[in-house]
Amino acid sequence: LGSVSWFMRCLNEYVARMANREDGCKGRFWEGRFKCLALLDDSALLACMAHVDLNPVRAAVAETPEQSEYTGIHDRIQARACGRDATWLCPLGGENQGDAPGVLPIGRDEYLSLVDWTGREIRAGKRGAIPAHLAGIMDRIPINQARWVDTVQGYGGMFRRVVGGMETLMDRARFWGMRRLGGFFSL
Repeated sequence: LGSVSWFMRCLNEYVARMANREDGCKGRFWEGRFKCLALLDDSALLACMAHVDLNPVRAAVAETPEQSEYTGIHDRIQARACGRDATWLCPLGGENQGDAPGVLPIGRDEYLSLVDWTGREIRAGKRGAIPAHLAGIMDRIPINQARWVDTVQGYGGMFRRVVGGMETLMDRARFWGMRRLGGFFSL
């Protein structure tokens, strides 16, 4: 063994070829296996968070968000029960944070209500109504209410490269020197 880096290169190539053969793929190993989306605004980030937090419920691994271990919403609920914040997660601020950078303009309890409502809407056979105190979220964050549930439910297959509201998507297209983005779906 003369070079560890050369050995790793050869090993990686062997593993990639074997995986490509198993999957019937050609090209680079990661090509087509994983997808990355740019989250351009707060509504896109919220839709992604709700999608991920509701995965165990939709997969019937957990009946409620409180029972979905290893999710952000589970940690937020546990932290709330202890009277503290889940500091390692995306900060939620609501009214008391103002326009602080990196803080979503929604409170923890409002986010929990939003995820609960979304989960009730997505699950077959369940009827849910938007709680009266939740209307403020939809007014403060520009989300198309008619598309919200469809967006969270079809999150993985709906978007190609970027996620965001129509205005944010058009700004991104102009930034990239394009007139429009192909395959976009606005929130």
